[in-house]
Amino acid sequence: MTEPDLSSALLDEKFISLATFKRSGEEVRTPLWFAEAGGRLYLRTLANSGKVKRIRNNGRVRIAPCDIAGKITGAWLDAEAHALAPGDATQERADRALDAKYGDERREMTRLMAEQGKPLEFIEIRPAASG
Repeated sequence: MTEPDLSSALLDEKFISLATFKRSGEEVRTPLWFAEAGGRLYLRTLANSGKVKRIRNNGRVRIAPCDIAGKITGAWLDAEAHALAPGDATQERADRALDAKYGDERREMTRLMAEQGKPLEFIEIRPAASG
């Protein structure tokens, strides 16, 4: 069985809803910007956010296209996520892909976060392992 192609299912979307899971199993959904690079999806978020903590505890996630308010506009896909380690060479590729997709709006947001001293972290999303 071949891996599902996350990028083709979401190629023209601006936002995805990322569903992460609490220790209790409760799902928490968050609408986010994302970009594809090398067959993986990437996002960048506050390092101390709940979603990062939940991903560190349990890398199983679900993703679906959504609007800015988080209203789901397509099918959910099972996936796996992990935070990229500081200095991971993949971060540069992810950063370029996000800048290419969201342009000046994203660059300005990144600058503001840096000015405010808010640490950001990259998350990589890949298809869920089958079987």
